[in-house]
Amino acid sequence: MKKNLPLIVLSTILLGVIIYLFTDRGEKIVYIDTIKLLNEFKYKKDLEQNYEKALISSKNHYDSIAVLAKMQPGNDTLQYLLKEEEQRFSGVYGQIKENITQKSWERLDPLIKQFGAEHKFKILIGANGMGTVLYGSEDNDQTQRLIDFVNKEYDQAH
Repeated sequence: MKKNLPLIVLSTILLGVIIYLFTDRGEKIVYIDTIKLLNEFKYKKDLEQNYEKALISSKNHYDSIAVLAKMQPGNDTLQYLLKEEEQRFSGVYGQIKENITQKSWERLDPLIKQFGAEHKFKILIGANGMGTVLYGSEDNDQTQRLIDFVNKEYDQAH
């Protein structure tokens, strides 16, 4: 956390300057809860369902080895296989999650720009729980409107 402190302080100061400059002119600044947006994006949910079969298969294989290793705690070969399978499953799971997130943001980015332009927002800030937006009034929270927009666009594309 200490390593990130200068970056967080700098980001907060920069955000404050941007907000001051645009608020002083009376232009609309809004924010989006990026975590909620990502988690409620239908495309992401569809990707998760598509990858679910691969994860279940990999998890079942790991569980089978775990059961055998538990039944034979003295079997070093099974214990070694269990550790290898655990690492493999963890890697597969991590890669799939990363892939889903990346593909989702590739779809979201142009939709976010379109949404911002259509609503004539000067700045659309992403609040993600990392301290960038420390406070925002609820009328500046456009998260649900953006979620509805991106999901409608996604539905129309299908």
